[in-house]
Amino acid sequence: MTVIAYKDGDPVTSSYLAASVNTNPVVIRRLLLALQDAGLVETRKGAGLGSRLSRSPARITLVEVFRAVEEENPFVLPPKKPNQTCPVGSCIQAALGMVFSAARQGMERELEKMTLGDILNAVKSCCVNGDMPLLAAYVSSPDSVFAQTLLAARGNRNQPQLRKGSR
Repeated sequence: MTVIAYKDGDPVTSSYLAASVNTNPVVIRRLLLALQDAGLVETRKGAGLGSRLSRSPARITLVEVFRAVEEENPFVLPPKKPNQTCPVGSCIQAALGMVFSAARQGMERELEKMTLGDILNAVKSCCVNGDMPLLAAYVSSPDSVFAQTLLAARGNRNQPQLRKGSR
């Protein structure tokens, strides 16, 4: 999604996306279908066509992206039930289920706070400046004092911008 956002409205093919993340275009097409079903991208087939965001990156939260492409709970219990006569085995799934549920809820709460635009800004900053601490600051908290201090030190008081011709 960040590659699509980076292309700023230009259609992006599944082959281009696959090359960017080093995977097969079939994997990308499957993900694009899920993203399209969630209303996050629009895809058109044919020469010179491809996928583009359905709305501004600043209006797409990471939790929307996660929910669109996550098929199963990221925290899963083993499919085989443990020995129910064992004191640990009889309770471990319920205990871990509570932990996994809380972990997913916490992760989703954090993803709700971040947008695709935040990630795009972090990537643009990294591409322009090669500054990994700045990238980390943007991902963790784009409006943090640390991120803003790094930007100010770079002479970029606003969001990072691409250099002309770097697209």
